[in-house]
Formats: sequence, C-alpha cells, structure tokens
Amino acid sequence: MLHRKPQHHNDHHYNNSNSNNNNHTNGGAYHQSPKRNNALQLSISEDHDVKKTLNQSAMRRRKTLYKRIRVVVAIMGILALLYKGYLEGCRYMLARVPSITFENPDDDSSQLRGVVYNESDADAMIIQPEVCFITASYSKKKKEMDKLLVVNNKSPYLRFYLFTNLKDKEWSTPGWTKIVTNLNYRRIITHSRYGKFLGWKEPQIKECKSVFYMDACLRPSENQTMWREFAEIIANDETGVGLMQWPHQKNRSGVIGEFLAIKYSRKDIDANIVKSLQWMIAQDDLDTNALIYMNENFGYDPNSETFQKVSQAFWDRYSLEEDSWRDQPLWAFMMHRYNITPIPYPVEYKKVWQRNNGRSLGHDGHIYTSEKDVLF
Repeated sequence: MLHRKPQHHNDHHYNNSNSNNNNHTNGGAYHQSPKRNNALQLSISEDHDVKKTLNQSAMRRRKTLYKRIRVVVAIMGILALLYKGYLEGCRYMLARVPSITFENPDDDSSQLRGVVYNESDADAMIIQPEVCFITASYSKKKKEMDKLLVVNNKSPYLRFYLFTNLKDKEWSTPGWTKIVTNLNYRRIITHSRYGKFLGWKEPQIKECKSVFYMDACLRPSENQTMWREFAEIIANDETGVGLMQWPHQKNRSGVIGEFLAIKYSRKDIDANIVKSLQWMIAQDDLDTNALIYMNENFGYDPNSETFQKVSQAFWDRYSLEEDSWRDQPLWAFMMHRYNITPIPYPVEYKKVWQRNNGRSLGHDGHIYTSEKDVLF
C-alpha cells in the first residue's frame, strides 16, 4: 500500500498566496504601497494648485475689467459734462438777450438825424411820458422767466415797465422798471394777463400818454419819432376807443378757427377749449365770425373809458380761470360784444415790431400739455 505525503508546505504557500490576493482585492486600501499613495497625493495637490492659479487669473481679469469699466464711466462722465457745457454755451449763443437803445432826441446830436424838439416840450414830457412799453413775465424760478430785452433808454419821452412777481434781487432786468404784483390766482398765465389788460389801473401807467403792450419775444422799433406819432393818433382818436391793434395776420376764421389753431399748436388743453366754447355758445350775442386780433402787441390810451370798459369785461370772465387760458378768442368775443373797432396801425407790421429768437421764451416756449403746466 502506498502512502501519500502530507502537503502541509504547499497548502500553506497556497493559503498565503490566496491571502495576499484577497488583501489586494478586498482590503487593498489599507495596505497600499507608499509610492502609490504619494503619487495620488501629488496629483491632488497639483489639481488644487491648477484650480488656485485659474481662480487667481480669473480674479485678476475681473479686477482689470472693473478698472477699465470705471475708467470708461469716468471718461463718459467727463464727456457728458463737457457736452452739457457745450449745449449751455449753444443755448446762450442762441438765446442771448439783445439790447435796444433809445437816445435822448433833445441832445445836439439829434439835429443830425433831423429830429428837433423844444426844450419846454421835453420838460413837459418828463412829467408825462408819451410812450410807455409794458410787458409781463411770471414764474417761481428765474430760469423759467422770459429773456427780456436789455433796455438802454436815454429818452425822457419813453418808459419801460415790467409786471412780474420777482423783485430786483431775485431777477435782474436792466432798463425795465418793475411793477411787482402779489395776485391771488392759480395760473401763472392769469398773473401775466393782469398787466396786459389791466395795467392801466397802476398809478405809473396812468401817467402815460399812451401804452404799448408787447410780448417778451418782441422787439420794438428804435424809431422814436414813429412811436410818438402813434401816441398822438391814439390820444386824438375821435371815436374815443383809444386802441390801436392789428387784425390777426393769419386770417383766423373766427373763434372756432382760433380754438382749432390753439389746439394744433398745443397752447391749451382740449378740456379748456371745450369749456370756453360751451360758455360762448350759451351767450346770445356770440358771433362765430368775430374778427380775431393779434394780442401779442397793441397800443391804448390808459385813460380811455372805452378801453377800460372792454378790458374789465374781459377780465371779469378770464380771471375766473374756468376755461381757456388763451386770450385771443375771449378778447375777440368782447370786442364784438361792445362793438369796438381798433385804430389800424398806419405802417406795416415789420416796421414796428421784430421778433427775438424763439429761445427767448420761458416755460419751454409756452407749450402746455396739462393744467399743471400753468399752475403758479
């Protein structure tokens, strides 16, 4: 009988080999070699360094971008300021206020122009000026005021009066004598119409032989002799009206046509126009074809009872501030109601008045889109 030798050694070797294989497959994490572990750690460290470098690079790019943006914004701000200054300069050049000069006709130099007056007449005219120019401008802020002519008046026969709410320290108006009012009306326009139609109530204006109202955008002729002749015509008016005024040059077709022009030029709002028409239609003496006059300028005798009557009647309705703030339609209505025909100017318009540039007007060129635009 053969006996097989025990395989203790080989079995032990097999078991050890098996054990080593199990260690690598099942529990190898706990028995990794130092070299492999160091390589893994080095790889993780390198990844972290790369990410850190990328983050730092991104931060530097962002900082550079922010700096550039700040520089661009700063440059744009500077350019905006320069452009604003440029625009202001352009506005100043376009809206710079022209000046007007009236010499004393009693100076010796006046003889060179063929104008000679007696000394006694000059003394008399100092007491009562022959021609008084009046205008009106109202606002809470100086910058919204109309830009008036700078007047250099050396003539004893002329006066220049400004109806306004701002005193000299608030608004300088060279050459104009201010009549500062403190009226209780909601609309700025109503304040300005007081001097236009009821200026004759003021003591300074009553002293004038004749008064010529002018919108702030107008410039009167420097022909002093012509104005004195106008004053004589008004004072000697046989009809007793004492009013010199042009019919509207654009031939408005009555009050309806005037209101349409007001609407298209945005000088009033629709609600006010409708209210004015409703009131006029309710009047027995409405004539829709009543002649429309140019209210931007007119001359009158401040002591004419006829002019005082019609202007007061106009004011009694207008000052209620219930409808249109435009004065041409209501003035035409009142002129027809009192059967008044003004004295025509004896010369053409352009020889009497000239216009300043459009930027001389305040309140955005007197364009209104809502009631709040005219509130005081």
